[in-house]
Amino acid sequence: MIIDWAVQERGMHRVEWLVSCENTPSINVARRLGMSRDGVQRQNDPYRGVRQDTEVWSVLAPEWRAAHSTR
Repeated sequence: MIIDWAVQERGMHRVEWLVSCENTPSINVARRLGMSRDGVQRQNDPYRGVRQDTEVWSVLAPEWRAAHSTR
């Protein structure tokens, strides 16, 4: 998985997931991955002439390692 690579190989401490507030399937992926919702960037992303809100989700390396230590 790409988060494994980012944390283990690249040494990243924080992995972010940015998603439109309207994109429920992608929000559900962030939840399944064990990410935390950090907040909303309001009207930051113009899409087809309308400004969209973006949710910011993240997981920290220690959280990821703890949740996936049985692999």
